Amino acid sequence: MNKIIGEPGSSRTTYQHENPDWVIKKPNTTSHRHKNLQEWKTWQLAVEKGIEELLVPCVKCAPDGDWLIMERAELLEDKRERPPKLPWMHDAGWKNWGVHNGRKKLLDYASSEIYKRLKQL
Repeated sequence: MNKIIGEPGSSRTTYQHENPDWVIKKPNTTSHRHKNLQEWKTWQLAVEKGIEELLVPCVKCAPDGDWLIMERAELLEDKRERPPKLPWMHDAGWKNWGVHNGRKKLLDYASSEIYKRLKQL
């Protein structure tokens, strides 16, 4: 497996992809595959709503959620760097943010609550 990026999360671990501009998110157990599927679904909804510039883009997702490929972002090092909270965000602490193409963007948005709130926009 490729090099781990950052610290493993409670449900997923992020690895460097062969393409240095991408990362792979893998569930820590098969019961966490839904997190990748949720993030993919949220990305697609953000594109549909025209607010994808606020999220680090997803590239591909396995149909069963076994992996998700996302464009790489640099993790924020300091919680003071987190942008203001947007009304549709839920549970998005500073560790959920990164810098992608020079902009601060949400890099972990696998919450079903974020999807529900986006759906209401």
